[in-house]
Amino acid sequence: MMKNSSDPYSDKILKNNLERLQKFSNIMISAASLTGTYLTVPPAFCELLGYTEQELLTMTIKDITHPDDYEIDWNECQRLLNNEIAAFDLEKRYLSKDGRIIWVYIDCSLFKDDKGKPLHFLTLIKDITKQKREEKSLSLKISQHQQLLDFFPSGIFLVQNSKYHYANKAGLRVLEAPQHFDISGADIFRNFTYDNQETELESIESRIRDNHIVKFDKLSVRTFQGNQIMIEAAVTTVFLEDVKYAIFVVNNISERIEHETELKLNYDLIQNYIKYMEKLTKEIQKMRHKYLNILQGISGYLDLDNLEGAKQFLKNSMQELNEITITNIFRLHLIKPIPFRSIIASEVNQAELQGIDISLLIADEIYVEDIGLSLKALCEIVEQYLEQAIEKARESNAKRINIIISEDSQKLKLIIQNTTNNIKDEWNYPDKRLLQNYPNAALNVNFLKNILIQELVISKE
Repeated sequence: MMKNSSDPYSDKILKNNLERLQKFSNIMISAASLTGTYLTVPPAFCELLGYTEQELLTMTIKDITHPDDYEIDWNECQRLLNNEIAAFDLEKRYLSKDGRIIWVYIDCSLFKDDKGKPLHFLTLIKDITKQKREEKSLSLKISQHQQLLDFFPSGIFLVQNSKYHYANKAGLRVLEAPQHFDISGADIFRNFTYDNQETELESIESRIRDNHIVKFDKLSVRTFQGNQIMIEAAVTTVFLEDVKYAIFVVNNISERIEHETELKLNYDLIQNYIKYMEKLTKEIQKMRHKYLNILQGISGYLDLDNLEGAKQFLKNSMQELNEITITNIFRLHLIKPIPFRSIIASEVNQAELQGIDISLLIADEIYVEDIGLSLKALCEIVEQYLEQAIEKARESNAKRINIIISEDSQKLKLIIQNTTNNIKDEWNYPDKRLLQNYPNAALNVNFLKNILIQELVISKE
C-alpha cells in the first residue's frame, strides 16, 4: 500500500474510509511501526483485548501475541520488509489483559510512501474466537465419541463436501490406510470410484437430504493400498454443532462374496456330478439289460449244443456294448477330491452330449495334494482348458478327446488331446495367462497332425 506524503487531503480521506470500514464491519485495522510498536488501534481492538488505547500505544506486537505464535508472525513481517512477499495472512492468538486467549485472523501488508519506502505495518484483524471455540467443541465431541466408535465393528466415515472429516479404526482398516494415517481432508473419490462421480455424489446428497438412508448392497472401493474390494454401505446425514455431514457405515464383504461364489461353484459342480451319475446309472441299467439278453442268447445256443453259435453270438454282442462309458465311470472314482472329480465328470458329460467320443485314462488314485494352487483355482483352470478342447473337437471331423491324469510325489499332470480341423488357427492355442499367478504351473502345447495336445504340469511344493 502506497502513501502520498505530499497530499494531506488524501491522507484524511484514507483515514475516514478506514474508520467507516471498521464501523460498519467486524474488521479491525491497526498500524504498527517497523519495530512492532502500535501506532493506531481501533476502539473495537481495545475492547477485544481489555486494554485502553493509551496502554496499547505503548505496547508492541510481541507484548500481546501468544508466545507460540509470535515467531511465525514476526518472521512473515520480516519477509514483507525484505520484499519477499507483498502480504501475508494467518490465524494467531492474542493474550488479553486478563489472560484470555483471543483467536484472530490477520491480513498484513506494508504501508509505503510514494517512493516505495516502508512506513509501517497495516493489519486487518478479524476476531474468530467463537469459530475456534465451536471447532474445538466439535473436535472434543468427536473425540468423546471416538473411543465408542472405535469399538464398532463397522467402518464409520464422516464426510463433508466430498472430503473425509473422520474415520474410526474399522473404517481405516476397510480402506487399508497406513498406520497413523490422517484421513481428514482426503478426497472420498480417491476410494469411492464411479463412472460419473459428480452425478453420483449429487444423487446421494439429494437422496439423503431429508435424512433418508441410502443403502448400497455392493459398492466397489479402491483401498489406499490399491486393492479393489467390495463393500456394503448405508449413508445418511448427521448434524454436529449445526454442521451437516454425510455419515457412511460400511462393511467389507469381499470375503463373503468370494465364499458365496465358492459355495455356488461347489454346488454347481456337485449338481453336474449328480446329473452325470444319474446318466451313468441309466447306462449301467441298460448295460445290465444287454448282458441279460446276451446270457439268455448264449443259454439258447447251449441248449442246442451249438457251441460255435454261442461264441459268434457273444462276439457280435460285445461289439455293441459301450465300453468307454463304463470305463470312464470307474476311472472317475480314482479322483478323490469331489470338486475336481465333479468338474471332470461335468465336462465328460458335456462332451458325450455333443456327440464327442471321449475317454478318460487314470492309472492311480488322484489326491491333488501340495500343488500350490487352491482346489477352486485348479477347477477353474482345468474347466476352461477342457471347454476349449470340447469346442474344437465338436467342430472337427473326428470328434475325439482323450484325457490323461497322473500324480506322483513331484507333480500333477493333466494331458488333454482333442481333434481339430485347423491347427494354424490362433484360437487353437490355449490361453496361458490363466497360469500367470502360478509360477509352479506350466502348459506345454503340441500338434500332431489334426490333434491338439495340451500338457498341464503342476510341480509340487
